[in-house]
Amino acid sequence: MKYLPKVYYLLSLLLLGVGIVLLLLSGTNMRQYASGGGIVLLDLFLVGVVMLVQGIRKEGRSFLGRLIRSIRFRLALWYMATMILLLIISGNMVFAFMRWSLSTAFDKSLGKRLVQIASSYEADKNYLALGEAPPSQEIAFLLTPRGEIQQSSFDPALKRQEVLNLVTQVTASNSFRQILQRGLVEDYPVRSLRDGTDIYITDFSATQHLADDEYGFDLARITDQQHKILAYALVGMPIDMFSWLNRLATVQWQTAAFTLFLVGASGYWLAGRAMRPVQHFTHTARQISEKSLDQRLRTSLHDEFGELAATFNYVLERLEDAFERQRRFTSDASHELRTPLAIVDLEVTRALAREHSQEEYRKMLTVVQQEIFYMSRLVNDLLTLSRAEAGQTLLHWEEIELSETVVDTVERLASLAQEMGVEIAVTALPELVIRGDHTFLMQLLVNVVENAVKYTAGSGSQVLIEMLQCEKDSKQWAKVCISDDGPGIAEEHRKHLFERFYRTDQSRTHHRASPGASEEGAIAQRGSGLGLSIAKWIVHEHGGDLLVRSEYGQGSTFEIWLPILTTK
Repeated sequence: MKYLPKVYYLLSLLLLGVGIVLLLLSGTNMRQYASGGGIVLLDLFLVGVVMLVQGIRKEGRSFLGRLIRSIRFRLALWYMATMILLLIISGNMVFAFMRWSLSTAFDKSLGKRLVQIASSYEADKNYLALGEAPPSQEIAFLLTPRGEIQQSSFDPALKRQEVLNLVTQVTASNSFRQILQRGLVEDYPVRSLRDGTDIYITDFSATQHLADDEYGFDLARITDQQHKILAYALVGMPIDMFSWLNRLATVQWQTAAFTLFLVGASGYWLAGRAMRPVQHFTHTARQISEKSLDQRLRTSLHDEFGELAATFNYVLERLEDAFERQRRFTSDASHELRTPLAIVDLEVTRALAREHSQEEYRKMLTVVQQEIFYMSRLVNDLLTLSRAEAGQTLLHWEEIELSETVVDTVERLASLAQEMGVEIAVTALPELVIRGDHTFLMQLLVNVVENAVKYTAGSGSQVLIEMLQCEKDSKQWAKVCISDDGPGIAEEHRKHLFERFYRTDQSRTHHRASPGASEEGAIAQRGSGLGLSIAKWIVHEHGGDLLVRSEYGQGSTFEIWLPILTTK
């Protein structure tokens, strides 16, 4: 009860307690039951009004709109709507059953009393021996075969003229006249008296209003041994069923209203309790910004909200990782571009500072050209990765003879390997056909082989390329192994090997090309730190994998796994 002042809260609990006590102690006292139910309903209604007014005073008119749109309010409405439907169905079933039960009990009681009164008939006197005082509010008449009043007996508390008028209305009804005309057809005897007379219960039934009560009437026919009609016995009794049903309806409506308000209030409160973790999640989420993505939702719940918090934390982890990779990527890209730009600026400044010989100008322009080629390749690699992550790269699929692509790669890098003093050796290549994009597969092999040549130079002498056909997971694979006898890769570097701008030898980051090196050789010596990242993406796009095996000081082996389409 966020918007309910404490004084109202205490008074509400006190009033609610009084109402519940009255309900529990009411028993069969309908007035006390009605008073208790009314107090509870009034208390819940006032609580709702006070909360609504306080909320509007604190938050303005927007409180009402926010309340109606809230899940908490809608859940409470759903609870109440469901409860209304259940109360209507159950109330009608109970009411119909009680009406049928009371009606059956009244019919049995009236029939039993009718037989009892008709059995007191004395044929010689044409008289009913009813005794001195009839039961309270009971009406009994002996009628002639023509329906005229022969004898009457009724409660002295009833007015005689009203009773006679009532009986006149009953005997004048069409159903009663039909009984007189029909005779013994469809009637059945219920008792035979010792003097030879028989009593037949007719199917006549009537209901009339008398003295603020509803009366039910039954009729019995009295005959002699020759089935001659001697008289009719007409008995009426007040139908207490209607008063009981009215009380039942009153109790049902009061109980329904009390239950409805109680379900609405408790549903609203329970929904608020259930939605409290969401409010905590919302408050925490609003505090999380780009600079505080390390915050997490802390909860000990093991329900759906716990799963929601775990999912939200997982999303935050991915966002934090994405932002971190973006920051690192931006920083690394800026750093990688800043160095060649600084070199170009330095060479241009030197060229403009004073007059130089033609050979000196050639050396300066060569350095500028190398840096431009380096930046061009760096930008192209960045563009490739950017399009790959955005899903904008289209691969042109075709059947490719993988051994031919390996040979093309070796021929392309032969001059670079010779320049760096490394031999590229190729074993016998089986003819394996795969499905892929020739341009990207060429780039994949070039990046991996070039990386092996670059790190073999200066500490090794050979790069070996092998291609095998292997079976794994019930599929045929082409495995291309590029091995070198270089310095190897330490364990702490292997898990970062395919990350952007990651270099195992940080001294190569801004390493200038050797004097006289070609443009391709200069770029290979420096590297961009993106080659293996691009290679990893290309392999995955072709449904394969790129693995590395290496021991520090013992060389490295890169394994390219690609699914085989057919075997020639």
